[in-house]
Amino acid sequence: MVMKKPPQPAYFNFEESLLSQLANEYALADTEMRFCPILLDGDNCTLIDVRSATSKKMVLESSGEWLFLKQIPWYCDDTTMDFALEWQALLADAGFVVPVVRARRSGERVLRTAGCRIVLFDYVWGTRYQDREDQRAAAAAALGRLHSLEGPAQGPRGDAFEAALDHIQLAREVAGHAPSVAIALDQMQDLVNGWHDSAVHHGWHHLPQRAVHGDYSPWNLVYHDDGQVAAVLDFDNAHRGPVVRDLVEALLTFCCVRYAHDSTSFAATPPTSLPQDQARVMLRAYERERTLTSEERNCAADAAGAVAVELVCLGLIRGDYPAALVDQLVSWAADVRQDAANLFCDGRLSATAPTDGAAR
Repeated sequence: MVMKKPPQPAYFNFEESLLSQLANEYALADTEMRFCPILLDGDNCTLIDVRSATSKKMVLESSGEWLFLKQIPWYCDDTTMDFALEWQALLADAGFVVPVVRARRSGERVLRTAGCRIVLFDYVWGTRYQDREDQRAAAAAALGRLHSLEGPAQGPRGDAFEAALDHIQLAREVAGHAPSVAIALDQMQDLVNGWHDSAVHHGWHHLPQRAVHGDYSPWNLVYHDDGQVAAVLDFDNAHRGPVVRDLVEALLTFCCVRYAHDSTSFAATPPTSLPQDQARVMLRAYERERTLTSEERNCAADAAGAVAVELVCLGLIRGDYPAALVDQLVSWAADVRQDAANLFCDGRLSATAPTDGAAR
């Protein structure tokens, strides 16, 4: 379920009194502990609160050991949180590139204190995404490996089309007061419903249910200097469902979406059309690790359209995209489906889905 962001205090950080509690809960040396509210990446220095405002985060040093402290965000319920942490533990045991979750003295992975759910990870050193082809290929290859490993057998279910419709509904409540936005949201709802029908026709509900990351974007990976992935982060949207959803989101967020400077917020400009050359490089890298089934390929274009709508609505909800761009954003989401069809299915589109003209 998509939920409205609750109000947060102007000072969005941890109290230093938490240090002694962490020392006790995680058997750390409290005399040598300190909070480090910045991220270092070469010559770049960023306040963590500026980079991300979804939940409290902090780098922690303890006797020369570096850790990452994170509050579980409001939209990640306990069922999803337990699933995400179990999956990350399984991935770490399998040698996958994911931060190790620290356990408390009690053996539990989550600390509940002062109304927060807090998790402590090993800190992963690396660099951020720099819009390099080798990084995009490495991200896709890591995703293919991720999808090749077994995740938890049980967990919350997710669906790309339901998620898109939920985002449309929340956008109506938060950002849909302008007539142009309300009309655009109606258009996107019609598109998503049509794409869902097309995907069902191509076997969407028969695709294997596997562990899905749910937020596979440039900001949730850390890289080595050579462009290889040092770690995949942020499993707060993890669920079980068709994994093609992760792949199309990766293509859109790495190749199309533009971000504000040094921020996870979208830039106030429309995303670009899906560049076929970049997308093919990522798709080939993914399939070197895990080959898509014909059913997944047939459903990929419809799923890409749904994820594009979700991203547009997210930008409207957060205020990243101004209402003046809404027609261009709807056109982009509609065109993404054809771009993805060209990539996955040689341009074939189902007759059950609306044409691009329905979005304009």
